[in-house]
Amino acid sequence: MSGRVRPITLVGTPVLHQPCRTVENFDAALAELADDMFASMYAAEGVGLAANQIGSSFPGALLRER
Repeated sequence: MSGRVRPITLVGTPVLHQPCRTVENFDAALAELADDMFASMYAAEGVGLAANQIGSSFPGALLRER
């Protein structure tokens, strides 16, 4: 799997309370973020992850089927 594991933010972190930005294009930076989100979610043995949980203002989330 590609992507780097990013730290997951804790409850109360300001980024969790900020509005997400609008996505205009799915570009290389957004694809890299998606890879990082998958890597971070799997490393934490989680079943879902929102982009703002790893410090991004992207309005996206991932869910894993178990």
